[in-house]
Amino acid sequence: MKNYLILLLLAVTGCSDNSSNDAKVSATEEGKSNKQIVANDGNSVGLFPMKAGKSTLEEVDQLGDFKKGQVWTYKTRKGEENSRITILRLEESPKVGGIVHIRVSGLKIPNPNEPDGFTEEAGHLPFSLKAATDSVREVESTAEVDQGYINGYEKWRSAFDQGKAGVFTTSVSDGIGFMAGTIQQANGKPNN
Repeated sequence: MKNYLILLLLAVTGCSDNSSNDAKVSATEEGKSNKQIVANDGNSVGLFPMKAGKSTLEEVDQLGDFKKGQVWTYKTRKGEENSRITILRLEESPKVGGIVHIRVSGLKIPNPNEPDGFTEEAGHLPFSLKAATDSVREVESTAEVDQGYINGYEKWRSAFDQGKAGVFTTSVSDGIGFMAGTIQQANGKPNN
């Protein structure tokens, strides 16, 4: 699973400007736009809205209704109704706004490289405050945050600080769909 999250990160951060129909686009553009992400091998891995960074981040204790350690129900993809979001970290950015870092558990993403044939967790995904707020339903519980996400966060943060990574501005379920497409693409299957 870690290889696929790294591939997802590389797909998001390994972009450059190009004017062809299958264009790679820069993740350093300010503001929100649809991005066609192209993997390093040239294969398209998805189209999704993102907001790019390159600014100072400040960790905060609360952002909107979110607090670190909360476990939320959310508007899931079909078949993943038992999936949950855990709030890992909350940050403010002068250029991007509120950033909600989440772990998503209870996924059912087909993946022949996993022992049971499915990727069941996304360890770290950054979302805009609006996208996260629009995706959640209700707080189910509160838990200690497992620090296992830090490695993925630090890789994202390094790319973000260089203006090469951003945050998802689409729903969590669409972000998971993008991740599923990345995994399918990595396994030689067409991206749906």
